[in-house]
Amino acid sequence: TPHHSGLICSARVKTHAVATLYHVNQVQQTTRVDLWANSIRDRSNSFWNDSKDARCAGCMPIPGRHVEFSVVYWWVFVFGINDVYDYETDIRNPRKSATSLEGTILPPAHHDFVYRAAITASIMTIATSMLPSTFASTASSSSGTFQAYAPVLTTTALVALGWLYSAPPARFKEVPIIDSLSNGLIVFLSWFLGYASCRALAGDRGLGWNISDIPSKGYVLGLVTSSVHALGAAADIDADLAAGQRTVGTVLGSRGCAVLGVVAYGLALLTEPLASIFGVYLIGGLGLMLSVCAVPTPTWVHHAFKVIVFWTVVMSFLWFGAKLSKRTT
Repeated sequence: TPHHSGLICSARVKTHAVATLYHVNQVQQTTRVDLWANSIRDRSNSFWNDSKDARCAGCMPIPGRHVEFSVVYWWVFVFGINDVYDYETDIRNPRKSATSLEGTILPPAHHDFVYRAAITASIMTIATSMLPSTFASTASSSSGTFQAYAPVLTTTALVALGWLYSAPPARFKEVPIIDSLSNGLIVFLSWFLGYASCRALAGDRGLGWNISDIPSKGYVLGLVTSSVHALGAAADIDADLAAGQRTVGTVLGSRGCAVLGVVAYGLALLTEPLASIFGVYLIGGLGLMLSVCAVPTPTWVHHAFKVIVFWTVVMSFLWFGAKLSKRTT
């Protein structure tokens, strides 16, 4: 499933998250982002009503309330805190502006509010993952402890990584290579959270899994996410250098980041049939990375980054559509 790769380059999602915070704090006028956020809330509530009685791994019965907290509030603490600590580079980055879909600039006057909102969202996200409704009532003490509590442990790890990536003293974002790997790990854990939650909700029947049972797609998503993050860092090289920050982009350069992408997508292709939707997605990503290797100019790096985000979104819709069609037939 390439769908989690849409979170990678979450420049667009990042803009949505911060704009929603602005609306909540009544510091700017309402935008179409608020309507988008309300739509997500309404859809998640609808999903809750449709699936609250489901208790099988095959129908993805994650409670709607957990989905809402885990997704919407995840955006708040990950992208909100990132905007606070990225201010110095954002004001130097031509890709970032109040109207850009690639990222916004959070004014210092709102940093304290966003910081407190991120703390609150982190607490609520972890607390929600501990609700009894997260786990199937049929689960018994005979089931493995890790399998039963993997959703809670994974959610906690996601929250921790969100802070470690942006906030000092760790600030993985300024540790070359680790910055990209941490993004890949965040996406893998996001995927694994869904996998582990479905297995836990299936009770004893679903809890009989081990690490070797985890599908390869989860690892592939994490791998290609790391490479796409590196490409995004390459697009920000000038702004990061101006702010005195070290990233995978400033260390390896545009061509070096693209080479990482070629390796990542190449390895991923070894695990997927070329004729599948996921295989076509990987071929497209590989082609874009190769193009940057050939033409590593700032302008093309920026365009390639935008294209790979668009490509990910399009292929995600196709993949979901194919899966839903199979389920209804």
